[in-house]
Amino acid sequence: MTTLQAHTLPAIRPRLAARGAAKRLGPALGFLSLAALGATAIGCVAGAGEDPALVSDCRLEALACTAGQVCSEAFDGYVCVEREPEAPDVLVDPVGDTSEDPVDPALAHRALCDAAAQRFLDCLRPVCGAFGTHQEVSDYFCSLPEGEANLEYYAAALCFDLRGETCGQDGWECSCPEPPAEPVAPDEGDFRVAWDPPDSAVYREFETYLREANVIDQWVRWLNQTYKLPYSIQIQHEECGRVNAFYYNRKVHMCYEYLQAIADYWYGTNYTPAQASEAILGTWKAILLHEVGHAIVDAYDLPVTGQEEDAVDEFAALSLIASAEGRSVVYLAYFHRARSEDDPSLQAYADEHSLGIQRFYNMLCSVYGYAPEENAWILDRFPEMAARAERCPYEYRQKRASWDALLSPWVQ
Repeated sequence: MTTLQAHTLPAIRPRLAARGAAKRLGPALGFLSLAALGATAIGCVAGAGEDPALVSDCRLEALACTAGQVCSEAFDGYVCVEREPEAPDVLVDPVGDTSEDPVDPALAHRALCDAAAQRFLDCLRPVCGAFGTHQEVSDYFCSLPEGEANLEYYAAALCFDLRGETCGQDGWECSCPEPPAEPVAPDEGDFRVAWDPPDSAVYREFETYLREANVIDQWVRWLNQTYKLPYSIQIQHEECGRVNAFYYNRKVHMCYEYLQAIADYWYGTNYTPAQASEAILGTWKAILLHEVGHAIVDAYDLPVTGQEEDAVDEFAALSLIASAEGRSVVYLAYFHRARSEDDPSLQAYADEHSLGIQRFYNMLCSVYGYAPEENAWILDRFPEMAARAERCPYEYRQKRASWDALLSPWVQ
């Protein structure tokens, strides 16, 4: 990488000065014109239609400029440029008041440095390599001694000198090599399903129910086809002695007690047995992906700027929505709302999980944001979401882009 202030510009500037870059660079720069660098030249180059020997200074060339133009000395000759309007003596407030404070010379000079930096970087953009940030380049031009020639012309001349060195004097266009390919993350593990035989006869029925539904194996296949793992992660269904699902030490624990609580909730609604069965499986899939989210954050050492529980809620919701299973997100949202306390305790506020009612609305926002027209029922059913709903499509796109960026090195 070419360092701007420490090496490139200080090394080239004396050569430019020696060639007369600060005055007239026409002979040195050859075919390069100010217009080629995007300058505001009008045309009327010195000597056009006249004997060049007669054009010895700007006074003679001024005769060729039209009204509203002035003659200016450029690095490839003389050009006519638009006359700059005179700056007002005071700053005018758009409301009508005026300020007697004069324009700060330092700010005006910085504006010239910024313009020169932009000219320089725009000119060098096709060149291979980096020559510093806009701020670094601007700082360099501002570091030049007072009285330096027009900064934008100097920037253009300096750019051409660099391009000549980088691309060759006869090659204005650069051919940059392809950047090296990013290293491919190895796939050294898989998600693996394990079934720990429960002691309870009811939980043994749950195991049979999940195995026959085949939803766990289907999602594990999808995970293994989608992500490369640095090590294997076990997804274990087991009797835990408490209502929970959690991730710890490369293992996702899916407790039958939690599945019992889910079944109790859905069978307690006005759903038919078939509808309740679908809702139970949908809720269980969403909880599984929530815990897989924890495992992925751990395996990839992903940065998390907010609460991890909220982040993996998003992972689960986005994964399901992308797989056309947004209904499962809604099932989990309803389950969280049902478990949310009407009068939360201080312990609930202090918990690492958001309140169940908050998770409910966050999940509905993701579903609505993905397809507002198809999910307009959400606003009909929950009009309190109307104000936030306007932002839900943006929230969905932002979350989708964030997770895509974080997971891109690990996608198969």
